[in-house]
Amino acid sequence: MILSRSAGLLAICLLIVGPAGPVVGQPEPEYSVEGSSRVRFENLDGQFRQGLVGSDQVLAMRTLVQGNANFGRWTATGELQDSRAYLDDAGSAVSTSLVNSMEIIQASVTYHSKTNRQGLFAQWQAKLGRFTLDIGSRRFTERNGYRNTINTHSGVHWIGEFDGGAQMHAFYVAPDDRKPSGRTDLIDNRILLDSASDTRRFWGVHYERPAIYEDIQLDVFVYGLNETDGEQPTLDRSVFAPGFRLLRSPHSGEWDFEIETAIRRGQQSISTAAESDTVDVRAAMLHAQIGYTFASAWNHRLSLEFNLATGDDAHTSQYERYDRFYGTRRGDLGNTSIHGPITRSNASIMGIRYRFARGRTDGRIVVQNALLESATDQWITARHQDASGGSGREIGQTLDFRVRHWLKTDRLRFEVGGSALLFGEFVKSVSGGPEGARTLYGYSQIELFF
Repeated sequence: MILSRSAGLLAICLLIVGPAGPVVGQPEPEYSVEGSSRVRFENLDGQFRQGLVGSDQVLAMRTLVQGNANFGRWTATGELQDSRAYLDDAGSAVSTSLVNSMEIIQASVTYHSKTNRQGLFAQWQAKLGRFTLDIGSRRFTERNGYRNTINTHSGVHWIGEFDGGAQMHAFYVAPDDRKPSGRTDLIDNRILLDSASDTRRFWGVHYERPAIYEDIQLDVFVYGLNETDGEQPTLDRSVFAPGFRLLRSPHSGEWDFEIETAIRRGQQSISTAAESDTVDVRAAMLHAQIGYTFASAWNHRLSLEFNLATGDDAHTSQYERYDRFYGTRRGDLGNTSIHGPITRSNASIMGIRYRFARGRTDGRIVVQNALLESATDQWITARHQDASGGSGREIGQTLDFRVRHWLKTDRLRFEVGGSALLFGEFVKSVSGGPEGARTLYGYSQIELFF
């Protein structure tokens, strides 16, 4: 990753000092700076995670500042993130998803080809350095929105555009390890610089065609992850996940749908021991929804949704638990941060979603029934498990909502939301499970864009 680090340093230098001098025939450099500052208070009543009890709260603060410098066909990008958490304590679910103080999350240079060129691609661009990845449905890799910290990667990302609007992404990166990771350092918001992973390589190729038939979009993709032992032993693995997506976007007075599925194949070690045996990976995910948007001023939309991510079956010789790589879960599975009981792993969820939007206000309400896909595997985010399967599969019923309003369009936005999980059979029966019958979560936030 020496090359990506060098590119990152070059990006920062270009942003600070600009080019060494004027270039004959080249346009004048263009500079831009933008960012946001967000403050969110969260409260959780009724802890569900193993090893934690009681209530929880956090004041999450995040500031982003991004600068771009355009020099003809070259663009240098730098972005600073300052993510901190306050009011948390020894019983809080604090992690690197909340805290990453004073970190450079983007430091890259991008080359843009000439437009309208002859050949396979109408135009293309190649990015080198540290950057964020936000591709397709974002279920495999995303630039995090709600979460207080953002996934970053170091490597290369290439984007090609075809005539007619089709697009292809190809990338090969080392995911960056967020620091600090120790609990005391996280609570103290200690500043430690992130570094590109020495043991993990994440890669993918993703093709999007917007109108394969009328207004139906097709995505075809493959994502992969390779991991080996470093200073700390890990589960060595070499996995890939091919899949596809069919999408008809919502339109007033019309039906829409989305189907996305992927299978995960490869091998991984069965333990972190240096000489561990390996096992075949056979896992899968599915997202399916159908909805209707009513022709009204509030653009009311109702949809029926199903999400499946396989879990490991203790009675087979294969490993069947699906892992979402670096993808989103809030959009499909509800509010996250110190809440987030459901993730795209060992889960089977059926739900109904209501969504509305008018002018500067939008919102959604989602009701879901959440089950373990495999009764013998773990409830991933809570870390509860009954290897015998005797506690059943039902995690419980969830209610999730949010409402957003622009106090000043594109400048200042207020948001409020919350979630509830009513414990099901598995949660009530599993040994060492949480106390009570439910967990409640609420938040309010305000965000300034500049």
